[in-house]
Amino acid sequence: ALISFTFVVLTSTGQARIRIIPGKKDFSINIPAVVSTGITQADEVYGMVPGKLIQLEEVVSKTFAASGDKEVFQKAKGKITVYNNFSAAPQTLVATTRFQTSEGLVFRISRAITVPGMTKADNVVKPGEIEVEVVADRAGGQYNIEPSDFKIPGFVGSPKYQGFYAKSFSDFSGGFTGRSNFVTKEDLEKAEGSVRQEAIDKIRSELASLSDFKILEEVLEIETEKMPDSGKVGDLGREFKVTLKVKGITLAFKESDIADLVSRYVSNSQNTKIVRSQLAMSYAEPKLDREKMELSLKLAAWGKTAENIDKEKIIAGILGKKGPEIKSYLAGFKEVESAQVFLSPFWIRSVPKSKDRVKIQVISE
Repeated sequence: ALISFTFVVLTSTGQARIRIIPGKKDFSINIPAVVSTGITQADEVYGMVPGKLIQLEEVVSKTFAASGDKEVFQKAKGKITVYNNFSAAPQTLVATTRFQTSEGLVFRISRAITVPGMTKADNVVKPGEIEVEVVADRAGGQYNIEPSDFKIPGFVGSPKYQGFYAKSFSDFSGGFTGRSNFVTKEDLEKAEGSVRQEAIDKIRSELASLSDFKILEEVLEIETEKMPDSGKVGDLGREFKVTLKVKGITLAFKESDIADLVSRYVSNSQNTKIVRSQLAMSYAEPKLDREKMELSLKLAAWGKTAENIDKEKIIAGILGKKGPEIKSYLAGFKEVESAQVFLSPFWIRSVPKSKDRVKIQVISE
């Protein structure tokens, strides 16, 4: 009885672990794919994977030398505020109306304006006012004046002379006579190209740091905005500045999502499983639709697939078999490339007859 009990205990504790390497074969597919911000996981039915809209912005400013040289006769410009402290009625001033400083320097408005009439509230009179640009009557640096007061010579001898006046609140500039460097068209084009490229390089560097995402260079859209402090063709001076705001816009995706798409597509169409470690992919003809927030492309994938292993069938057929029988049985499965059987404890010589004590591990990678 003791011997029988010992035999039952020892044989009932036996286990079998089978490690199977499935057969592999080459595969390749070419399918259309769409990257969209409107989904959250790969969809093999519609060939879609989730995408992420990426927008990066760089502002770059640099100073350049102006190469132009010419004799210059340039008039100063500035802005003044014209006041009506004469009456409640508006006053029209025609283009070229003169405004004169106390030093006798004359500036003219280049367009007609209407100065609003003065108003009164709580017994407080407020003059009507309007801001307008004026241009010096003559070229020269003497017209580059600091903030000043102005009168209208055309109203001399009239009560309006005291009631209408003007003030400037910032320096006038641009007045010059003599030889000077100036910004040529070629200067500006070369400078803007240099600044734009530097900004684009910074954007590409930032994109390269986004290691979680695949970004296709072909669909990186660049938008450029020239900032107000940038120089213009004809600006005087030895140097000029170019400041550009450059924005990079693209739709990125994770290659793991593309791999999921390929895996599901191959599994459904070929009833096999791809070997992820040997999967290669490429993308052709990418097109970005900003309105739909979609990126369409032609996806090519190739590598190896592993045969599907019917674990339940193998377990059912191997129960109770010994070494030579196990090898003979597994050799009958064309989808099995190789297999190893591990029996434990060490005294066990056959696969247990209970399927609950048989485990199969499939190694396809």
